[in-house]
Amino acid sequence: MPRAHPTFPAAVSRRVSFIAYVGFALTGIVTTMLGPLLPALKARWELSDAQAGYLFAAQFAASVVSTMLLTAIISRVGFLRTLALSYLLMAAGVAGVGADSWRLGLLAVSAYGFALGLVMPATNLLISETGGARRAAALNILNFVWCIGAVACPLLFMITVRDNRAAAPLIVLGAVIAIAGAWLWRSIARRGAIAIAEQAQVVSITEAQTPRAAQASRRVWQSGFAYVVAASVFLYVGAENSISGWIGAYTKRASAEMAALYSLPQAIFWAALMTGRLLAPVWLRRLSEERLVLLAALVSLLGVLLLRGTTEAVGLLGGAALAGAGFAAIYPTTIAIFMKYFGGRAGASAAPVFATGGLGGAVIPSLVGSVSDRYGSLRAGLVVPLIVNLLIIALQIVIIAMLARRSRRGAS
Repeated sequence: MPRAHPTFPAAVSRRVSFIAYVGFALTGIVTTMLGPLLPALKARWELSDAQAGYLFAAQFAASVVSTMLLTAIISRVGFLRTLALSYLLMAAGVAGVGADSWRLGLLAVSAYGFALGLVMPATNLLISETGGARRAAALNILNFVWCIGAVACPLLFMITVRDNRAAAPLIVLGAVIAIAGAWLWRSIARRGAIAIAEQAQVVSITEAQTPRAAQASRRVWQSGFAYVVAASVFLYVGAENSISGWIGAYTKRASAEMAALYSLPQAIFWAALMTGRLLAPVWLRRLSEERLVLLAALVSLLGVLLLRGTTEAVGLLGGAALAGAGFAAIYPTTIAIFMKYFGGRAGASAAPVFATGGLGGAVIPSLVGSVSDRYGSLRAGLVVPLIVNLLIIALQIVIIAMLARRSRRGAS
């Protein structure tokens, strides 16, 4: 059995948790910044839509790789050192996106994507460990803070980027992230904190490597239900990032009225997603988890249809709001369905589900750019998330049927 995980002393816990919350708001900005930056980067580097799509692929593919390496990195470097060094790598990557060369920019996007793949799961696990009895509340607050960064991101870049020149705001953002990383490093370098950091090997990661957990994971992935959920997560993450990533460029091309405010629909999208996640518990009092996901997917489909069907400001903003509100509940509720279905075996088996989500974020937004180039229209490219949304609905109907069949077997 794995050794029990020691808790942080209160003073260290408060200091490190505060830095983690600040840093997570910054990760909300970094995770979503390609969308509002895309028109400027395309003009600066003279990219086609297909080449611009490679930026999304680089970010999410690097993130998947680093998430898979998280356990090995923590075991060698230590938990909090991993976080601190990841913030420093993220800072370098963000600043590097302002480079004159597309190849250097692609490398910079890969660097901050790699850092995000370490920071985001590690921070969730850190807050889970330091949250104590208020763990669920602490994690909800943490992800709400991420959404604040995501909402602020397009507004910040809309204000600071002028004449397709993004280097200065990116350098400033990189400097702020570097300060957060240095601040965290200084905190763990204080007396006694390094020992705590070295001991802070998260229990869920350690347990996932035990023979018993490996056997439980194999049983989970012998079930067709696990593959249906993984496919749904792949499609969802891809669809969400397709809309959030390309909506700014689409608005700038489609609407002369909104060209100067092209980042506003993205801010509306993230604000609606944040609000939807706050309201999801209210809806869950009236609907089962699986039916809430189906309803949410239908709402997001209406949003995507509205985005593609109009060039008016009201339609673009309304479509962004509907898409964000619809996407809000799909991912966390689908993960909850997976966890409930497999019970105690789910924790050791969930890593492939998260990995498929990252792959969806790498593949589907890139496909939007390729289709746009092929047909000479970004509106044609947005057929991709439209089709993906329809597939999510189809898979959710399958999930509802599988759960109903399991319930009938249990009752008989």
